[in-house]
Amino acid sequence: EADSGYVQARQRLPRERLEQAVGATAQVADRRVGSGGQIHGRPVKVVDASTTQLPDTQKNQKRYPQPSTQKKGCGFPVLKFMVLFSLGSGAVLNVLFGNLHDHDLRLLHGLWEALNKGDILLGDRAFGEYTTLAALPRWLGVDVLARLHQRRKADFRQAQRLAKHDGLFVWQKGCQQSQILSATEWGLLPGQITVRIIRFTATIRGFRGRRITLVTSLLDPEDYP
Repeated sequence: EADSGYVQARQRLPRERLEQAVGATAQVADRRVGSGGQIHGRPVKVVDASTTQLPDTQKNQKRYPQPSTQKKGCGFPVLKFMVLFSLGSGAVLNVLFGNLHDHDLRLLHGLWEALNKGDILLGDRAFGEYTTLAALPRWLGVDVLARLHQRRKADFRQAQRLAKHDGLFVWQKGCQQSQILSATEWGLLPGQITVRIIRFTATIRGFRGRRITLVTSLLDPEDYP
């Protein structure tokens, strides 16, 4: 009961006001950290998705359905959300909400307007694929660095070698249109792109080494060693 007044007051705040406050806080945080978290003087923005359970109401079940593997009445509605935040300060820049059926690429498409020319986007395997690596650098001036998508293979014998386990690959555009882009956007994508793939072993004391494969649109090994 002691928190009742606070909760009621918070619920009366306009959502737009809260979003403005989040954006202003992020800008101040980035200014305070200076050039930390940048690559070659360019801001790095990290994108990641997660989920959370919601109260089991009819309205929530309709908008945010529970996993199909759960029996009706035995689970909770699940909200999926994607967060864009600054690598330098860790401050949240933007959030987009969806449900379990919304693919990560579709949610990222909704966050394109939060990216600025010159940014570098850092993400997981969901974004190490053709659509993201072809569209963002050309249309927004935003480079991409991500884990290589699980459906992609990297044979460095076929690469233009830059260094050991570091090379340039040519990717061909697929025949099937992406469900994330409109027909017009899909038609504007180039028929092929050049990407850079880097493989290394991450070592953490006390654990076995883990092989990591990255793909990026940052092609210059001198500017981005």
